[in-house]
Amino acid sequence: MTHEYDLTSLIQYAILLSMPLLSMLVVWFCHRLVRSLPTRPHEALEQFARMAVQQIEQQNASLSSADKKQLALALDLVLKLFNIFKIPAPPVEIIDVAIEAAVFFIKQIPAAVGADKIGQ
Repeated sequence: MTHEYDLTSLIQYAILLSMPLLSMLVVWFCHRLVRSLPTRPHEALEQFARMAVQQIEQQNASLSSADKKQLALALDLVLKLFNIFKIPAPPVEIIDVAIEAAVFFIKQIPAAVGADKIGQ
């Protein structure tokens, strides 16, 4: 009878003493997870905005940049990509800025290619 009591007490103490350690491990894991999250949506936003702008450029080559922005297809596509990959989407204003940056970036490519051809 005393052996059962000793074993039960030992198990209770082991559980009681391991709780702080387990709690610290959970906090550490959550902290590392939270630290890794902000870069993923940021990288995804940049990539998705560029993909959306490139798609609109290919499908509507005759439209001006202002007309393309009015279509709002890029915004819808970026939001859809965030949804598909199950990444929390940033606010629409931030997506709009990323799309503008992607448009600017894509406009720079032909200028850079032209400058390379002139230099050769």
